Amino acid sequence: MSNTQNVKFVIAEDDKVFQELAKIILNSISGSSVVGFGTTVSDVVALCRTHRPDFLILDWFLEDGNGLDVLVPAREEHPALRTFLLTEYPDEAIQEELLSLGVCAFLSKESGVEKILSAFRQAMSGGIYFDYSGRSKASPLKTRAPASVKSPSVSSLPDVSLTKREQEVAALVAEGFSSKEIASKLYLSTRTIEKHRANIYNKINVNDAVSFSRWWFQLQHKSGSEA
Repeated sequence: MSNTQNVKFVIAEDDKVFQELAKIILNSISGSSVVGFGTTVSDVVALCRTHRPDFLILDWFLEDGNGLDVLVPAREEHPALRTFLLTEYPDEAIQEELLSLGVCAFLSKESGVEKILSAFRQAMSGGIYFDYSGRSKASPLKTRAPASVKSPSVSSLPDVSLTKREQEVAALVAEGFSSKEIASKLYLSTRTIEKHRANIYNKINVNDAVSFSRWWFQLQHKSGSEA
């Protein structure tokens, strides 16, 4: 992550402990900085307008509204904004809308340092990160999403047979690791990892990291629903 330059974050969260933890983590990344904190919808939208951050860390529940109340106006003014959303397990009916509004990571407040860094790595590579630890799948978001919003049905996911090694690689790709980092972790060559990634993408019929991340998210959702 040493190649990041002037990456700006705004944090929308009223938990002071989480604010400080996130600030310490993000300020420790070369080239990144936290430029503001907000706890209300109007404050956060104003911060995004003023600072035009690269990323927003957004608690779904703010003092005077929810995540959509921030994301819709913020993205209208700043279309390049990408968001780490702090929430319980997201309602399937609104997943696609959140993704279309630039949400690139779903995290819980219990997410540790490494998971926040993994989310950052995945976002910087253009992917999407989902952390399920400590998350209740029985309490989806309460939203005002329009009825027209649709997301792919998890029941329609194709049955894909991945080898044990491909499963290992897929899990690490989903965590945001590069092929070089995965090669180091699995004691394989980068070229071998690239071949595994190509095979995985071919089997699930995707062409990029974003599409892979959506497939992985739906797969985890499907597995959780069947558990």
